[in-house]
Amino acid sequence: MINISNFSEWSKLDESTGLYGQDWREGGILFIKSLPLPDGTPRLYAGRIEKVWQNADGAYMARITSEGFYIILKEGYDYKENKIGTNPKILNVLGLKSHVIGLNSKTGKTPGWYDTIKEVSFPKLLREWAPVLDSWKDLSYYPLSRTSANR
Repeated sequence: MINISNFSEWSKLDESTGLYGQDWREGGILFIKSLPLPDGTPRLYAGRIEKVWQNADGAYMARITSEGFYIILKEGYDYKENKIGTNPKILNVLGLKSHVIGLNSKTGKTPGWYDTIKEVSFPKLLREWAPVLDSWKDLSYYPLSRTSANR
C-alpha cells in the first residue's frame, strides 16, 4: 500500500503510447473523408478525438467528441473549419453508424491520422497541411464564402 498515491494527486493517465510510437492528444483533430456526394466526389470533414484505443483485432479506433463534426472549407489557398455539430445526417454522409471510427489511412477514410491526432489547433493544422490538402485531388471543397444555410 505504500506505493499507492492519493487519488487527488494523480495526474491524467497517458493513454497515448503504442500508436506507432505517435502521441495523440485529447481534442486532437482527425480528418474524415465523406462518402461520394451526388457530384461524385467526397468532401473533407474533421472531428476532435475523445479517446483512441486498439481493439481486439489490433485495429486502432477513435471516438469523436460529442461536440460533433466540422466541414473543411477552402477559398484560394486558405482552409477553414466550419462546425456542423452532431446532426444525425452527417453520420450518413460520412458512412458512419456512430461517433466511433477506425483509423486507417490505407482506405483513405482517415487520411494522415497518425500526424493530425497530435494537433488541437485547427488554424495551425490547416495552415501546415495546406500543401497536403491541395495534393489530395480526389476531394472537392465548399468555398469559404458558402454559408451553412446554402448547403
